[in-house]
Amino acid sequence: MDRPVGHGPRLRGKGVYLYSFDIAYEFGREPLRELLGQPVAQFSVDVSHRGPRNLLFHQPQMVRLPAQERRGPAGPVWVDITVKILPIGAISISVRVPFEVDLLEQLIPYHDLRFNNGMLHHEVRHLAEPIRQELGPLILRPIDQLAHEEAYTVFCIEAPVTAGDGVPMNAEVWLEGHRRQVASLLAQEDPDSLSAQEELESTNRSLSYYADDLLVIDWDAALLVD
Repeated sequence: MDRPVGHGPRLRGKGVYLYSFDIAYEFGREPLRELLGQPVAQFSVDVSHRGPRNLLFHQPQMVRLPAQERRGPAGPVWVDITVKILPIGAISISVRVPFEVDLLEQLIPYHDLRFNNGMLHHEVRHLAEPIRQELGPLILRPIDQLAHEEAYTVFCIEAPVTAGDGVPMNAEVWLEGHRRQVASLLAQEDPDSLSAQEELESTNRSLSYYADDLLVIDWDAALLVD
């Protein structure tokens, strides 16, 4: 039987919303120093942990926008937005929204997040258009109009997860006791409406490295404990 999540310390973390837009077939090589009035920096990967000696991947330029206050499902929050410009002709916009809840089910409204001034994905799309226009001089082969975005949501929960009495738990053991709640969050469904098959399907792709970290991956959303 699933154990209740909320009888103990609250779940704290951030919803991270990732949106990508194709805006060109390629960019020119001219350096970009400013975007939306903010300085541009080079994205770098943390190499403090063991990994391949020679990392081969696209290194985008990035811009952090000033934090903005919004009213979300649980009240006022400060929202962080980062824009990445990839040399393959795409932009990525990531939005980080903090949360603090008693139950995993209370995060379901954060899946398709609505602020007091409208849906988050509408706001992101309205932001993508002026970015596309400002990047115009760097675009060699532009796309005629902004296509529909690719979107992915990651629910990031601060480790360690705990039992009802507040004692830290092994993250994999915690998942075994809360598969239905995790599945309902990732599938954006009422926990009581899910079948056992869907519960397993939504949570059977999981990874863990340390005892207190966990990643559960689904089609358009993931749960991260770290």
